[in-house]
Amino acid sequence: MKEREDVEFLLCKNCCKEETEKTERQFVMAKYDMDVKISDNLTVRLINAGYVPGSACFIFTIDNKKVLFSGDLGSGYSSI
Repeated sequence: MKEREDVEFLLCKNCCKEETEKTERQFVMAKYDMDVKISDNLTVRLINAGYVPGSACFIFTIDNKKVLFSGDLGSGYSSI
C-alpha cells in the first residue's frame, strides 16, 4: 500500500491480533472425503488431487447436482 498510494499503514499489536482472530473464525478445517455443509442445499467434498502435497479437488453438490472443480494449472500461461 505504501508503494502504490504513498501511505504508510501499520496496525498496532492489539489491532493486528484482533483482525487475525476475526479472520481465523471465518475458516474451518476440512478433511479429504468428508462432506462439509455450506448451506441447506450446498455441500463440498475435498478429494486428494495428488499433484501437490495438500492439494485438493472440490466436488460441490447443490440440489443433487454435482460440479467438480479441479484447479488444474493448464491455463497455458504457466511453464509448469
